[in-house]
This record gives sequence, structure tokens and C-alpha cells, in this order.
Amino acid sequence: MKNFTLRLLVVSLLLLTINACNKDEETDPNNTNTSSNLFGSTVSVTVKGKVCDVNGTAISGAVVKSGNVNVTTDVNGVFILNNISANQKLGCVIVEKAGYFKCVRSFVPKTGGNELQIQLLAKSIDGTINSSTGGTVSIQNGSVTLPANGVTLNNSAYTGNVNVAIKHFDPTSANFNDAMPGSLVGVENNTVSSLTSYGMLGVELTDNNGHLLQIASGKTATLKFKVPTSLQASAPASIDLWSLDETKGYWKKEGVANLVNNEYVGQVSHFSFWNCDKPNSFVYINGKILNNQTQQPLQNATVTITSVAFGSASDQTNSQGMYNGLVPNGENLTISVSLSCNGGGSGIVYTATLPALSSNTSISDISVSLPNQTLLSGTVVGCNNQPLNNSYLIIDNKIVYTNNGYFNYTACGSSLNVACYGTNPWVSGQVQNVTLTGGNQNIGNIIVCNPSGGTVTDIDGNIYQTVIIGNQEWMQENLKTTHYRNGAIIPYLADSVLWQNNNAGACTDVNGNSSNTSVYGKLYNFYAVADPRGLCPIGWHVPENSEWIDLVKTLDVDVDSISGIPSLSAGGGMKEIGLTHWQSPNLGATNISGFTGLPGGMRYGLGTYVFFGTNGYWWSSSDFYYPDIFGITLYHNDSTVTNFMGFGLEDGLSVRCVKD
Repeated sequence: MKNFTLRLLVVSLLLLTINACNKDEETDPNNTNTSSNLFGSTVSVTVKGKVCDVNGTAISGAVVKSGNVNVTTDVNGVFILNNISANQKLGCVIVEKAGYFKCVRSFVPKTGGNELQIQLLAKSIDGTINSSTGGTVSIQNGSVTLPANGVTLNNSAYTGNVNVAIKHFDPTSANFNDAMPGSLVGVENNTVSSLTSYGMLGVELTDNNGHLLQIASGKTATLKFKVPTSLQASAPASIDLWSLDETKGYWKKEGVANLVNNEYVGQVSHFSFWNCDKPNSFVYINGKILNNQTQQPLQNATVTITSVAFGSASDQTNSQGMYNGLVPNGENLTISVSLSCNGGGSGIVYTATLPALSSNTSISDISVSLPNQTLLSGTVVGCNNQPLNNSYLIIDNKIVYTNNGYFNYTACGSSLNVACYGTNPWVSGQVQNVTLTGGNQNIGNIIVCNPSGGTVTDIDGNIYQTVIIGNQEWMQENLKTTHYRNGAIIPYLADSVLWQNNNAGACTDVNGNSSNTSVYGKLYNFYAVADPRGLCPIGWHVPENSEWIDLVKTLDVDVDSISGIPSLSAGGGMKEIGLTHWQSPNLGATNISGFTGLPGGMRYGLGTYVFFGTNGYWWSSSDFYYPDIFGITLYHNDSTVTNFMGFGLEDGLSVRCVKD
């Protein structure tokens, strides 16, 4: 019984930095705030984090969103969401990537922002059910039974195979705190509770094309949750059944499950994560950890709260030394502060008792000393030698986020490796080895500046900004020249009949309007791209297919190394932010690469202009499927980048040049 209590401490004693993996509950995707009556008024908060898999490997190219704000994780799995809306006592973000369950992460907003570690769970099909007959799919610790003729696709009756993916979460397992869905905050009849879990299941239904399916209106499915052996003696005969609201970040009571042969059995009307829980009362706490020598905020300290009845849970301080969360109501508590070192050592540097709390409480500032350790600090700066916002460091494989460029980090040993990064646009610095001196050590400015050469000029005298993306240097703007590299004129064809009947190099205006050239550049047919006189300035060329692939892999390392494209997320990192040029919603646009893709549309070989404002198209110079030519496409309504093999020689697309 004691072991049971200690394991449930992670569930009932919540410092809210817990992973939530949700599937396909149909809720308003733009409403990420909880009711202000329950969780306080709306606040603006910055959320930074790393997305990884169950092995701790960074996942790049995942889309992280809150409301209408979207970013894409970089090559280190890192994201920074600035000024998103949350409530004073609860907020959430959603993370998606193909091949993984959708994930929701709930948190209590902190002064100075929140720093999250988010785990994506790989998704696989556990079984298939015929929608007409219904049936059951079982895994080791649970099952799903669907009724006959009880499944819909886009709210219409569905007939065919139902592919079922199931994830079970064992509340007694060692990794439950890292992998479990939701923050285990529940809402019932406008009352907020912390939750103690006896088991969870997540379910996703799809057709053979991967489209999400749901339970039909008026129908229910049966879920069975195996109660872990150590919890069976204390499991109540019936227990509340809760579903996770992915847009609000909390659990909602929706029914009751009954205990049958050490399994909880319940009926559900939709699919999401489902949780068998007992509710508990709690209070919110917050506080700050300071370096005793400097009285400055101490970042990356671990604060642990322990209750005799519920056990322990922890939170890490952010760049302003802040920690927060919720703890059991009316329980005597112990608070401890520990510091971990880059060498793998750790130690408790502060312990105290807290009286039983019956209301939300701000804990007095705690000052701690750093015995035999180095408090390393400094400032990440950009090319202009000014502090670099949206930056972070990797110090001996640990992510350290900056506060407007400034950082501090507790280190041990004699030396460590430091690398710095910026996220908007994405830039990286060289790895540096720092010799540690002990005590408080400020290493000054660390420059993160990828030299790009600045500009390049074409034959017409047009000047283009350039940007380093990975190991390549690209124009940051579309080509607008009206002459080949040797000075020969590129024929300009506005008339649709002339364009249609032409079989030589030609250019035209974006959407047929010459005023668009200064922003969007020109459109060129493939005859001009392939002309040996050259479109791009000397030392530059129209990229081959392999070079586009290299660009995409910089943003999404998981794309296929041969085709390289499509990527479901890298397009967001290539698109200009905002709606100045892109039509709404410009989903996932972060421009973390600096590519600054614009929706210039294209011109069909028949002469018609299409997709201006919604899509951007760029030529590849590779013609190994001649006369079908490759081109790259970005879209306003998702984060995809595709490599379409099917453009004709007479089509008009934009051109970007890459350095030789």
C-alpha cells in the first residue's frame, strides 16, 4: 500500500509540467483558453520547449501550436512560442507530426515564461474492425469494442475498415509522469480537482487512407482498462471516467466505469484519451530560487515538493528562477531544491518544511549556495553584437533557454561544450569548449552569426538579400531579371496566346500585374530555366532537385533522403510569417529558415494565372523525367512542402537561385 501511495504522488501532487497526448476529439481548434471563472483571466505567456521521442531523441519538423500561433521544431527539436494566450492558472500547447499521436501539453503559466519537455508517442495500428459488423481490438492492458454501423467520417456514415491504434498508460510505471496524457487537472460541474489515476487509454480510429473516424451520434463504444496489480486491492467498485479536452488542457468527467474482473469497463461516445480517476482537492503554489552569492535568479534548479500521503513531484525553474504548480490541500509538505551538473552529479542544496496549505500561496524567495560548482553565465548576441532574442544554448547535450539573450547554468567539472542557436530565423554557432573556474563565471558575449555574404546582384542590377540555410546560401527573394547572365533579353510575354504557343525561354509578371515584380519577382517558363545562357547571376544557379532536398532536410531531418519531399512541416519554416502576402490562415508559417517564401502562384502553359496568394511554386533545374519537370510548392492552408513531378515546359513558376 505504501508503494501505491508513493507512485500516486506523481499524479495527485502536480507541478504542472506534464505531457499530454491526444487524438481526434472534435473541438474548436482556435479556443485554447479555459473558462476564466475556473482558471483566472487571460494572460500572455512565452512557451519554450523541446520535442523528443520515448528514447529522448529530438524530433524536428513537429508543428507546435496554440490558438492561431504556430511554429515548427528545429533540428534540435526546439520551439519558441511567443506571447500566446493562456489563463492565469492553466494553458496548453498542441504538438503534431505524422507517425505520432497528437500531443497536448498543459502547464501553469510562470512569470518569465514556461520551459517544457514534450514527448511524442509513435503510432501503430493494433487491429482492424469492419464498420458494418463492429468488433473488438485488444492490447495487453485494455481493449476497444465498436458497435455495428457505429462509425462516421466527417459526420457521415462510414462503411469499410476501421484501423484502431490504442495506447495504454500504467499509473504505477516508472515513466508514467513523462508519458501520461493531460496534466491530471479535472473539471466537473465548474469544480476543479486534481486527479488520481487507476489507468488510461488513448484511442485513434482511421480509414485506410488515414482519415480520422469517430463514433456515430447516438452510439457508444466500450473501453476496458486493466487495473495494475498493485492498485487492485484499493480499486473502488466504480470510478469516474474522464476525457481530455485538448483545446483547454484539462480532463472532463463524462461518465462512470465499473470494476469487472480487475478491469474498469465504461461506455464512451467519442474518442480521445480516457482516464479512470478519483478527484482530490488542491491549492496552487509558486516561488523563486535565487543564487545566494549574487541574489540573481537561478535557472534549471529542480524544486521538489513531498507529501507523506501523496509522495513527491518536481518542477524546474525558468530563466527568472520561477517554479509553480499545484499541491494537495491540507497536507504537511517538504520542499527541497537540488542542482544537477553537466558531469552527471546532483545534490540537494536546500530543504525545509511547509505548513499545510488551504489556499493559493506564494512561497518566499529561497536563496541557495553552489558548493563545488560553477554558475556559468553570459549573453548570446547576433551579428550586430546585440542580445539575441529567441535564442538558446546546448551545453553538454542539455537545452538552456535564454532570457532575451542572457543565460545562467550550473556546471561541474573542469570544462564543458557550448553551442548557441537562434530560432527566427534559425542560425547556429560553432561549438566552443569552456574551461570552468568555479564560483560565478561570466563568459561574456557568445556570437551567433552565420555570415551570408549579405547580397548578390543580377545582370539587371537588382540586389537580392541572401541567407544561409544549413550548408547552402540561397537568395532570400525571387528572381526578377529580364536578361540572361550574358545580357541577352529574356522575352516578356503577357499575351496568353503568345505564351501558349511559345517554345523558347520567356518570362511574365506574377498574376499578370507588373506592380507585383518588386515583391514577388517574375515567373519563368522552363525553357528559360534550361537555357545555357543562365538565369542566375555569375556564381549562382537554379537549384537541382537534390539541393531542394538538402534545404528541406535542414528543417525536417526525417524526410526521405532520396525523394526528400514532401515534408508535412518544413513548409512552415520556409514561408513568410503573417498575412501581408499569404491568404489566411498561412498555417504553420515560422520562416525559421529565412527562406521567406511568398505565394506568387503560377501561370499555366495555356496562359492562365492561378493560385496567387495561396500557393508558391519554384522551379527545380532537374529534368530527368523530361518533359515532366520537378517544382517545389508551398501552401497557405498547411505546413507542407511538396516536390511535384508534372510541371510542363510552358508553365510559369518563380525562380530562386542558390550559390555554386
